[in-house]
Amino acid sequence: MKRLFFYLLVGGVGFIVDAALLTLLVNVLDFNPYLARLLSFPPAVLVTWLLNRQLVFVSQADTVKTRSLEYGRYFTVQTVGALINLAVYMGCLTLWVTLKNWPVLALAAGSVVALGFNYVGAKCWVFGQANRPKV
Repeated sequence: MKRLFFYLLVGGVGFIVDAALLTLLVNVLDFNPYLARLLSFPPAVLVTWLLNRQLVFVSQADTVKTRSLEYGRYFTVQTVGALINLAVYMGCLTLWVTLKNWPVLALAAGSVVALGFNYVGAKCWVFGQANRPKV
């Protein structure tokens, strides 16, 4: 339960990074909300991987090769989760046109739906069951 709590906190940090970049791109730089979403995703994934491997799942990856493999797996899980998230995001923007002015609300809905998949993927495949939480 403790691990899930800290996973949610790290996810919250990732959401803030993602949402801040999304908001900047859409509201300040006038990007299309779909393109902006593609650009805000990779930095958020990098931040959450770094925090998860240090705070939530003690990573045993201690070489560049094993860290690269771990990050590749993490990025894969997050990408599938992002596709789930994106489907919900696009559905929200399609169903509620006014959300195009507030894309963070659609992002939040997508994040909630994809959370379960991302957690199980990180716990079971990326970091493995042999890794123990620091907290």
